[in-house]
Amino acid sequence: MGNKLSTNLEIRTKIIPLVGDGASKLLLYTTTQWAAGVVTALNVRIRPTSTKYKSRTFKCTTNGTTHATTEPTWPNSPGTTVTDGTVTWTEDSDAYDRHIMGGLDIFSKDYPYILLVSVTGNNTYLYATPTGWINEFSQILSIEFPIDETPPCYLFNDRYEVINTATDTWKILLKDDAPSSTQSFKVRFTAQRDATVIPAGYIEAFNWLVSALACTELATIYVNTTDSSINADASNPFEAAAGYADRASVYMQMYKNYMGIGSGKASPALHITQSTKSYPYNIERLTHPRMDRRSRNN
Repeated sequence: MGNKLSTNLEIRTKIIPLVGDGASKLLLYTTTQWAAGVVTALNVRIRPTSTKYKSRTFKCTTNGTTHATTEPTWPNSPGTTVTDGTVTWTEDSDAYDRHIMGGLDIFSKDYPYILLVSVTGNNTYLYATPTGWINEFSQILSIEFPIDETPPCYLFNDRYEVINTATDTWKILLKDDAPSSTQSFKVRFTAQRDATVIPAGYIEAFNWLVSALACTELATIYVNTTDSSINADASNPFEAAAGYADRASVYMQMYKNYMGIGSGKASPALHITQSTKSYPYNIERLTHPRMDRRSRNN
């Protein structure tokens, strides 16, 4: 199934009607797109041009002029800053952006993005995690070594692990192999998604998920509100809270049903397991037995 290029701006246009925040309780910013050489005042908000970062909003916290030619490398964490010419931008996303980002975290766990990266050997057993790896989220699905064999040759999952070193740096440890500088190995692993890599068939389900998160926040706002200016379709804040809580529950169930999550449903879109099964009497696996794999490395 192909990917549908869908920025968070497209997603926002779909979830805002689903949420139905008639009283504008959720924080919603007006933004423009970043441009070079622009005199920028304090508190102006922009969106990066790169689709990778369009799920974030940045506020000008030091006024000045943006860089004459080059867009900055945007940070991807809440509250972080970046210098752009004489301007300082601070990440300051609104409620809808925050729920899109939260939805991406959940969706990525239910249906991870799969990356395949080639790593060049360095004559050691220890290697940096590949580009796209997210610490304490990503999982290795397979390591192919040596590469380009027929049939492909994969290391058993008890022959490698991801470790946190003494310097708090995550590394891939190959327990038996130290590829030379003329060799490489391929790592297939799970990664987090952004809005541009949600498969086309899952866009609507993702919108339900984000809408559920936003409606949950609205329900919480109304439960805790003392403001008498409530939505016209509710006689008091508690009725509004109950309405949004019900809506959140419906959207979340629609998402789970579509994804096959929950009792009596089909299997999730992707289910990851790591087999550590040992066979009795040292019997080898039927395919890619351990000693066969080791002999092919010699």
